[in-house]
Amino acid sequence: MLLPRFVRLPCLTCLLLGVIHDGAAAPFPPAKNKVPADFKRLAKVFGRPGSASVIGKTWVAVDTGPENVSLDLHGWLIEDGVKGLLLLDWYGELHKLRKSASDEKRPKIKEGEDGTFLFSTFQEADFSVAWKVRAEDYAAKSKKFLTDGLPTDKDTNSASASASQRFGFADHVVDAARYAHFAYQFGEKAHAADLYAHACKAQKKYADTYIFGFDKPVSLHVFAANRIASGYRNGAKAMAEHYKNLIKEDARPTRCKGHWRSYWPEHHYLLRYGDCCQQIFESITGYTIFRGTSTVSYPIHDKEQKQCKEKARKWWKEHQEKAPTTGHP
Repeated sequence: MLLPRFVRLPCLTCLLLGVIHDGAAAPFPPAKNKVPADFKRLAKVFGRPGSASVIGKTWVAVDTGPENVSLDLHGWLIEDGVKGLLLLDWYGELHKLRKSASDEKRPKIKEGEDGTFLFSTFQEADFSVAWKVRAEDYAAKSKKFLTDGLPTDKDTNSASASASQRFGFADHVVDAARYAHFAYQFGEKAHAADLYAHACKAQKKYADTYIFGFDKPVSLHVFAANRIASGYRNGAKAMAEHYKNLIKEDARPTRCKGHWRSYWPEHHYLLRYGDCCQQIFESITGYTIFRGTSTVSYPIHDKEQKQCKEKARKWWKEHQEKAPTTGHP
């Protein structure tokens, strides 16, 4: 049963009025050997609200899936119980896995005579059981990433290969920022600064190679947020659960992504809470408070927070004395 539309508006409008305000983040300083990085901003990008802490946790590889098509899940072992475990993977996803019984036989998926199998069969396979758990050296993994340096450029003969290389380089920037974030969380300040400097260097090379000055440079945390926008799942649920935090945290990234073309990373934009509230407000009220001028136009992106707030206030004031309505327009 739908609630009367007018009943829902006070809460939403109050949120909107407080959410859309000046809050544009200042850009990070240029990369140096030791960069005074703003790890608080990186934490907002890589840390889900209420996500489990990895401090003191072990980085592990969990063997899952059928015997003939096994898959390793890598991440931090958050909980290790008798019957199951919780694993927080590199991308912030939490996996709840059941531990196999001592006498449990590991299944196999059906293969053809040539040893191949249908992809649909693989998709239907059970990957919810942890058959083996082995500890790995995360510190060595982090140091190796830094030692390996920047990705090397390769000659490409096709548009798809070129796009793949470009996206791979962008992902390297995000990974470097993520490594820096976790190093800082673990108290390894010097290593975190080195990783952050590497991320900035990678971002600059990416811009010099693929952007050619056509788009304005953005801070590292903004670049990372925009790139990983589509990597989150169950985002709408998490956003709804944290609406109570919107008033003071309008500039935090959501799990909602907008883009002009999927193959043009610079035009991937991660909506902020204020952007989403503007669209929700307009959807419910039918009243427009923002008109975009480009394919990535949103209130916070276009720095029109004040104008949106003023229009929302004006609408609210005008409708205070009007009789309530019910249902949808």
